[in-house]
Order: sequence, then structure tokens, then C-alpha cells
Amino acid sequence: MPIKLANNASGTLATAINASDTGIALTTGDGAEFPTLAASDYFYATITSTAGTQEIVKVTARSGDSLTVVRAQEGTTAAGFAAGARFELRVTAAAINDLVEKVRTDLAATSGSNLVGFLQSGTGAVATTVQAKLRETVSTSDFGIAGTGDETAKLQAFIDYLSSSRKLGILDKTVSFASNILFKSNVTLIGTGENFGGCLNPTGSAKILFDGVAAGTTYVQHCQIENILVYGNNSTAQNVIEIRNGYSNYFKNVRLHAVSANTNANKTGILIEGDADIRFDNLEVHGDSTYGTKYCVYITGGQVSFNQFDLEKSGTASLYLTGGHTTVIDPYLERFSGYGIYKGPSASLTVVGGEVVHSGGSGLGILCDGDNFTLTGSKYIDSTAGSFPYLVQVKNTDPTVANISRNVSIFGVPLSQVQYDANSYGPLAYNPSMTTDSAQTMTRKLYSRTITLADNTATTFFRVFQTGATTATLACRFRVWAQSSGFGKGFTEYVTLITRGGSNVAFTPLTQVFNNAQNSSANWSITLSGSATAVDANNIDFQATIDLTGTLNNGGTNAVYCTLEIEGPIAAWRVTQP
Repeated sequence: MPIKLANNASGTLATAINASDTGIALTTGDGAEFPTLAASDYFYATITSTAGTQEIVKVTARSGDSLTVVRAQEGTTAAGFAAGARFELRVTAAAINDLVEKVRTDLAATSGSNLVGFLQSGTGAVATTVQAKLRETVSTSDFGIAGTGDETAKLQAFIDYLSSSRKLGILDKTVSFASNILFKSNVTLIGTGENFGGCLNPTGSAKILFDGVAAGTTYVQHCQIENILVYGNNSTAQNVIEIRNGYSNYFKNVRLHAVSANTNANKTGILIEGDADIRFDNLEVHGDSTYGTKYCVYITGGQVSFNQFDLEKSGTASLYLTGGHTTVIDPYLERFSGYGIYKGPSASLTVVGGEVVHSGGSGLGILCDGDNFTLTGSKYIDSTAGSFPYLVQVKNTDPTVANISRNVSIFGVPLSQVQYDANSYGPLAYNPSMTTDSAQTMTRKLYSRTITLADNTATTFFRVFQTGATTATLACRFRVWAQSSGFGKGFTEYVTLITRGGSNVAFTPLTQVFNNAQNSSANWSITLSGSATAVDANNIDFQATIDLTGTLNNGGTNAVYCTLEIEGPIAAWRVTQP
């Protein structure tokens, strides 16, 4: 019922009225001075006699000069008034109170925030409404999720809206669900708080799905999930999270807690399969403290990268790979009774840095079965000696056996922590059981060195020279790896051939075959490069340079780790560290 106002609206009574009349006739033409009233509209007016008697009335309808009124308003008394008495629209106490109440009612309505403006501070900021600003993010509370009971339908509606609107979602409750939750493309979901603030709790047989086929599309893509805890001990589903045909999805600060084999003997924290392209930063998957889990992460295909993960308390394997290519930087693996990492014959794996803690039993840090495996500078801690006191065991990588290649590189790891089976190519020479001439004469050696380098200063790590004048060829792999104090990381690898024919040593151009950098922010940025230089007719120097370009470490120093792997008739060559 909106109140109406008009400026300087006044007139006179055309005919006299008594104290009970509710119809008033104004002098011809005076009605046009007053507001037009729709249904439920009104205004307040004051009648004043020539003797000074006043009465406030509420006008609820006007037709031309004829008015319908409610008498005796705001504590005044109904009275008789003669023709010619003044009739005026005035601002009264009731009018002001009604206006205030209308504003209060409008602001309390669901559209009330659209009535309030908002302007962000800063030059160039654009004005908007409070409603538009608040709707930039959506929380589980907005969808009526209270954190009690089975809230499957509400949670799925929330996820669906995030997908269709592409807005930022806030998980601000511990949400339980007894049926599967299907994530669709373009969902951004972040838990509140600094340490896994939002929680997902699958119960019954429920699990969390990122499945393109189930979502009715080829892929579930462009999802970003951050700062979320997932309980793994309240559902009987085999897999807590399934990612199937997930393209360009990113998970950061995600923890799967108490993944329990007690609810399913084949319990797996995360299953990744199909045409996947997934990145994880700071992933934690912990098996239940009593029952553990069969697998923390199981990958059958796709491109998957992990930067700093913590996988613990698995039975068969913490990270189990049967296909695809997986890159792991700074892993932490502990309390496993099977394998820390199992890499099957069809899988490809690169591991850089990190720790594998062997805490007893028959657990083996890393089992590499087949080719396509690179291990760089990982640390092995054998806290309780078991039946496999190794960081890594290599199987089935003999290049003289049909259909098996030798694309296995291990450096920065003591030889005592690497075991090769009878069908594998070791780090110093072909297996002694081989009988071909090439297997006996072609040998391989690995040299390593760590130097703290100044920013953008090339430094020689190794010098290669030939001890005799006979014609010989040496294959070389030069690898450079570093991690800055700001957690930027880099790894690069080069290959070259060194030959001696006649009086001079020569080499092919140094060719980069692998390069990977993990830069945490604009404050910390790291770039590595290698080079080779002919010092004279007999010597080749291998040099490394680190470029620290972040705003906080530019111009500083940093430790750089290099290895040189030489393969060929090694007796004719020497490697020194000038």
C-alpha cells in the first residue's frame, strides 16, 4: 500500500460535510491538484475550518473532484465542516512513519539488496548494487544446506548452479550425502577457513564423480576445487572420488581423511581414468588409522601432475599407475605395506625430489616395472628395516630383450638404494649375464655434483676429455635441477655426442630433450639452462646457469644439482670436476 505525495496540493470543500460523511466533494477543478490513486494507494490530508478546527483524514480513492476518506486519523476528531473549508495534502507524522515502514519492507524483501548501491574503492571502480556484488559468490548456506542429515538434493542443486552460472562457490558446512554427487564442467568450489574449512561427507554407498559421460558431455572440464576435506570412512563405495574423462581440472589443498578399507576391501581414495588432464597441488590422502586403505590414488590413464602430495597408510600401493603419464614433484610417502609408488609397464612416471619413509614390513618405496621412468634427487628414509631396504626397484628394462626399451633415468640417488632385477639395465653397465659384444663393451657411468650458483653466472660442473688418440664416440646426458628457497623448482635435460677423430675432440650441439619449471608466484621464479663448450682440442666443459627472475630472489644465489651420464667405450674417456 504505497503512500502518495504531491507538492502544494490544496483545495476547498464544494459542499458541507458532517462528522460521519466519508465522501467529500471538492470545488470543481481542485481534485486535479491531488495524486491519482491506484488500488491500495492513499494519501493524508488535513481539513481546516474558518474557525481553525482541524481533522486529518486518509484519502483512499479519488475520482476527479470526488474523494473517499477515512475520518479522524492520527488522534484527531471527526467534525462537521462547512462549504469552503480548506482541504490540504500535508506531511504528517503518519505519512513519515508509513514511508519509513515502506523502505524497511522493501529492503527486507528478496529483491531489497538490489535497491542499495555499491562502489569498490579505487580509481576506475564501476558502480553496481549490493545484490549484484553479493551474487558474485554462492555458498552452500544459500541453498539451505544446514550441515545436518542427508542433503544430497540440496548439494547437487548447488553444484549444478555453480556449473551453469560459473560463479565462485563457497563450501561453508560439513555436508553429508547418501547418493552420488556429480560435478559438472566449470565448477569452482572453495572451502572456508585456512585449513580445509569445508567438508564433504559421503555416506551410504555415495561417492564424488567427475565423469564426462555421466554428466552428458564428453568431458568434465575447467573445475577448480580448493581447501576441502573429504571424509573417506562413512561410505561403502569402492572409490571416494572418481575422475573419468576430466580435462583441465585443478585440485589444491584437498585432503581425503580416514579412507577406510573396513567399509570396502578395495577402498581407493581417488581413481583417475580415461582421457584425463588433472593437476594437484598439496594433496593429502590418508588411510584409516586402524584399517588403512588399499590405494590412496589409482591412475589408469591421462596426464596427471602432483606438486607436493602426502599419501599414507595404504595396503597395496599409495600411488598405483597402470597407464598414462604422471609427474610427481616433492612427494611424501609413509606407512605403506605394499608400494609407495607402483609404476606398471604401460605407465610413464617422473618423480622429482620428495621423501619416501619406509616404516617396516615388506613395503618398497617405488617399483618401476618397464620403461619410461625418471627419478631425480628423492630422499629415502628407512626408519625400520624390512624385507626391501630400497628406494626403488627396477624391473624389465633390458634393451637387448624384444619389446623392452631402456628409457629409465635415475640420478641424485645413492646406488645402494636402487635394485635392478635380472632383466634390467643397471646404472654402471649392462647386466653381467649378457653375452653379446656390444653389451660387454658399452658401459655407462653417472657423475653428480652440487654447487651454489650466483644468479645468471655460468659455472662449469664437469670436464670430459679423452685419454687416447683412437677414434671413439661418447653419448652424454646432462641434467640440471634446482629448487629455490621460495619453492620455485626447475629440471632440464640435454643430450649430445662427443667424438674423437684425428687430433681434435668435437661434439654435436647440446639438444634440450626435457624442460619443466614449477614457479610458485611472481615473487619466486626460476629458470635453468645448460651448455657445452670446447675448451681446447681435448676437453669439453659442461656448464649450468640459474636465472632467478622473481621480485624477491632476483640477483641472489641458489644451490644447483647436476648430473652427467656418459655411455660408450668409457675406458677411453675421463670426467673431472674442475
